[in-house]
Amino acid sequence: MSLPVTPGATPTYSTRALNLNQNASSLGPMSGVDGSGYYCSTMYVQEQNLDYHYKRVPLGSLSWAPSDVSLTSVRLGGTVEHTVMICEVVATTRAYVVSGECWETARYTQLQKFEIDAASALDGLSYGTVSPGTMGPAGRVFNPASATYYHREPYDACGQPLWATQVRIGYNWAVQSASANALCAATDFPNATVGKWWGTDKHFSLATQLPQDADELCGKKLPIMDAWLNHKQGAYATSQDSIFDVQLTTDQVGWAVQEGSWVNWLNNTLLPCNYDPGLHYWGP
Repeated sequence: MSLPVTPGATPTYSTRALNLNQNASSLGPMSGVDGSGYYCSTMYVQEQNLDYHYKRVPLGSLSWAPSDVSLTSVRLGGTVEHTVMICEVVATTRAYVVSGECWETARYTQLQKFEIDAASALDGLSYGTVSPGTMGPAGRVFNPASATYYHREPYDACGQPLWATQVRIGYNWAVQSASANALCAATDFPNATVGKWWGTDKHFSLATQLPQDADELCGKKLPIMDAWLNHKQGAYATSQDSIFDVQLTTDQVGWAVQEGSWVNWLNNTLLPCNYDPGLHYWGP
C-alpha cells in the first residue's frame, strides 16, 4: 500500500475510506491522525456533476413573392444566416460531512473532466465527418463517474458550507406566447412545457417566428432563445467546429446553471444554485 502523504498534500491515488475498526488498540483518537498513519477525522466533502445534450439549429429568414403562390402550389425560399445550439442540461451539486471513517490521505481532489459523445447526423441528415474532440451537429457532453468533481478535506464548521443536494434541469430557450393577452391565462407562459418540444424538427422558427402547432396550449406559442450557444455564421459545416468549442460552451452552460438564467421544463426561470464552473478542468 502506498505510504500516506503529509497532512495538507494533494494525493494522486486512492480516495477510498478504509473503514477501520475504531476499537482496535493500534488506532489513535478519531479527531486526529492515528498511530498507523491513516487520517481519522471528520471530513468535508464537495461534489458536482454536469451533463448536457445539445442540437445545432438554424436561424434565418424566409422569402417569397406573390408569384411563388398559386392555386396549386407554394414555393418558399430561405437563407440560413446563423446556427446555434439548443441545450438540455442536468447539473447536480452537494456538500456534506463524513465522520467515523479513516482515510489514506488528509485531503483529496478528483478533477471534474468532460467527455464528448458527438454525432455526425441530426434529424436524419448527415453533415459529414466530425473531427475528434469537436461537437458536430448534435451530441452530449458529460462527466463520467471517474471524472465527477470530488473534493475532501478536514471539516471546519466555521468555514465550510453544507448544501443539500441541488439538481437543476434546464434549457437555453423558452416558449413565448404569440397570442393577445386576452386569449391567455394570467401569465404569459400558461402550461407551456419546454421539455416536450425538445424532439421537434421545427427549430427554424426560433428565428422566423413561424407559429408552432400546440393545440393544448393557450393560443399560439413561439420558441425564443435565452442564450446563443456556440454561434456559427452562415450555413453549418463540420469544418466550422473547433476543439475549443467544447470548453467555451461547457463553461457558458455552467455559468448559466449557477446564475439561474435559463428555464426549466415548465418554462419557469431556473433558480440559482451552488454549481461552480470554476471547477471545470481543461488541462492535459
